[in-house]
Amino acid sequence: MTPNLLPCPFCGGTPNFEVSSFTEYYGHEMQDWSIECPSCSGSVWATVGKPEHGFDFPCSCCHDLKSAVAAKWNTRALPEGYVLVPCHPTGAMVQAVIDSGMYHTPETAWPILVDEYKAMLAAAQEVE
Repeated sequence: MTPNLLPCPFCGGTPNFEVSSFTEYYGHEMQDWSIECPSCSGSVWATVGKPEHGFDFPCSCCHDLKSAVAAKWNTRALPEGYVLVPCHPTGAMVQAVIDSGMYHTPETAWPILVDEYKAMLAAAQEVE
């Protein structure tokens, strides 16, 4: 049974389940599950490995990772120190940067900021 998923909290898109390659380790299944939004690339993971090394579960044969990753997605849990931000910089965000003196006009700021913002969001996907 596939758990129901809420729409993407970032863009409202329809998310998809993704599964990593299957391996076996000392008789246990090791298969990570994730959910990703194809519209904005928002994603969450349920990972297998030694919990003391930061993984969610020790194996996927004794734990329902698909339901676990669905629960993560549906509860919108954010790591400490993170906040929800839009997928693309808003006009107010661009204006705040212009007001800071870093750029002189929206015409010069917008293309640069969009690329920089996307790069920062991609880097922020890696939870420390």
